[in-house]
Amino acid sequence: MVPFRIVRFRNAFSQGLGLRFRKTAPDTLYVFDFKRRVRHRFSMWFVFSPIDLYFLDEELRVVDRKLAFQPFTSYRPRSKYLYAVETRPGLITEPSRFPTLLKTKL
Repeated sequence: MVPFRIVRFRNAFSQGLGLRFRKTAPDTLYVFDFKRRVRHRFSMWFVFSPIDLYFLDEELRVVDRKLAFQPFTSYRPRSKYLYAVETRPGLITEPSRFPTLLKTKL
């Protein structure tokens, strides 16, 4: 199993800023930790490379995903979620392993 670095966005400011004006690190999971289930729209304004975006429930199961999310677009997931995870495209090959990857880190 590949070791991942996890960066958490816990407050409204860091969640609003997200990956804007940053480069995604090759081995990093960027986790948006919301206090309750939400259905916020994600935008890629000023994010200059595509990412994979996964939406997880309380059990860390994938409830929606947007693969190869392109810069300067937006997406609103179909379901409510508790966590959102941004990665570089193709980093997660088995989304069903999120509970194993994240359980001890969150």
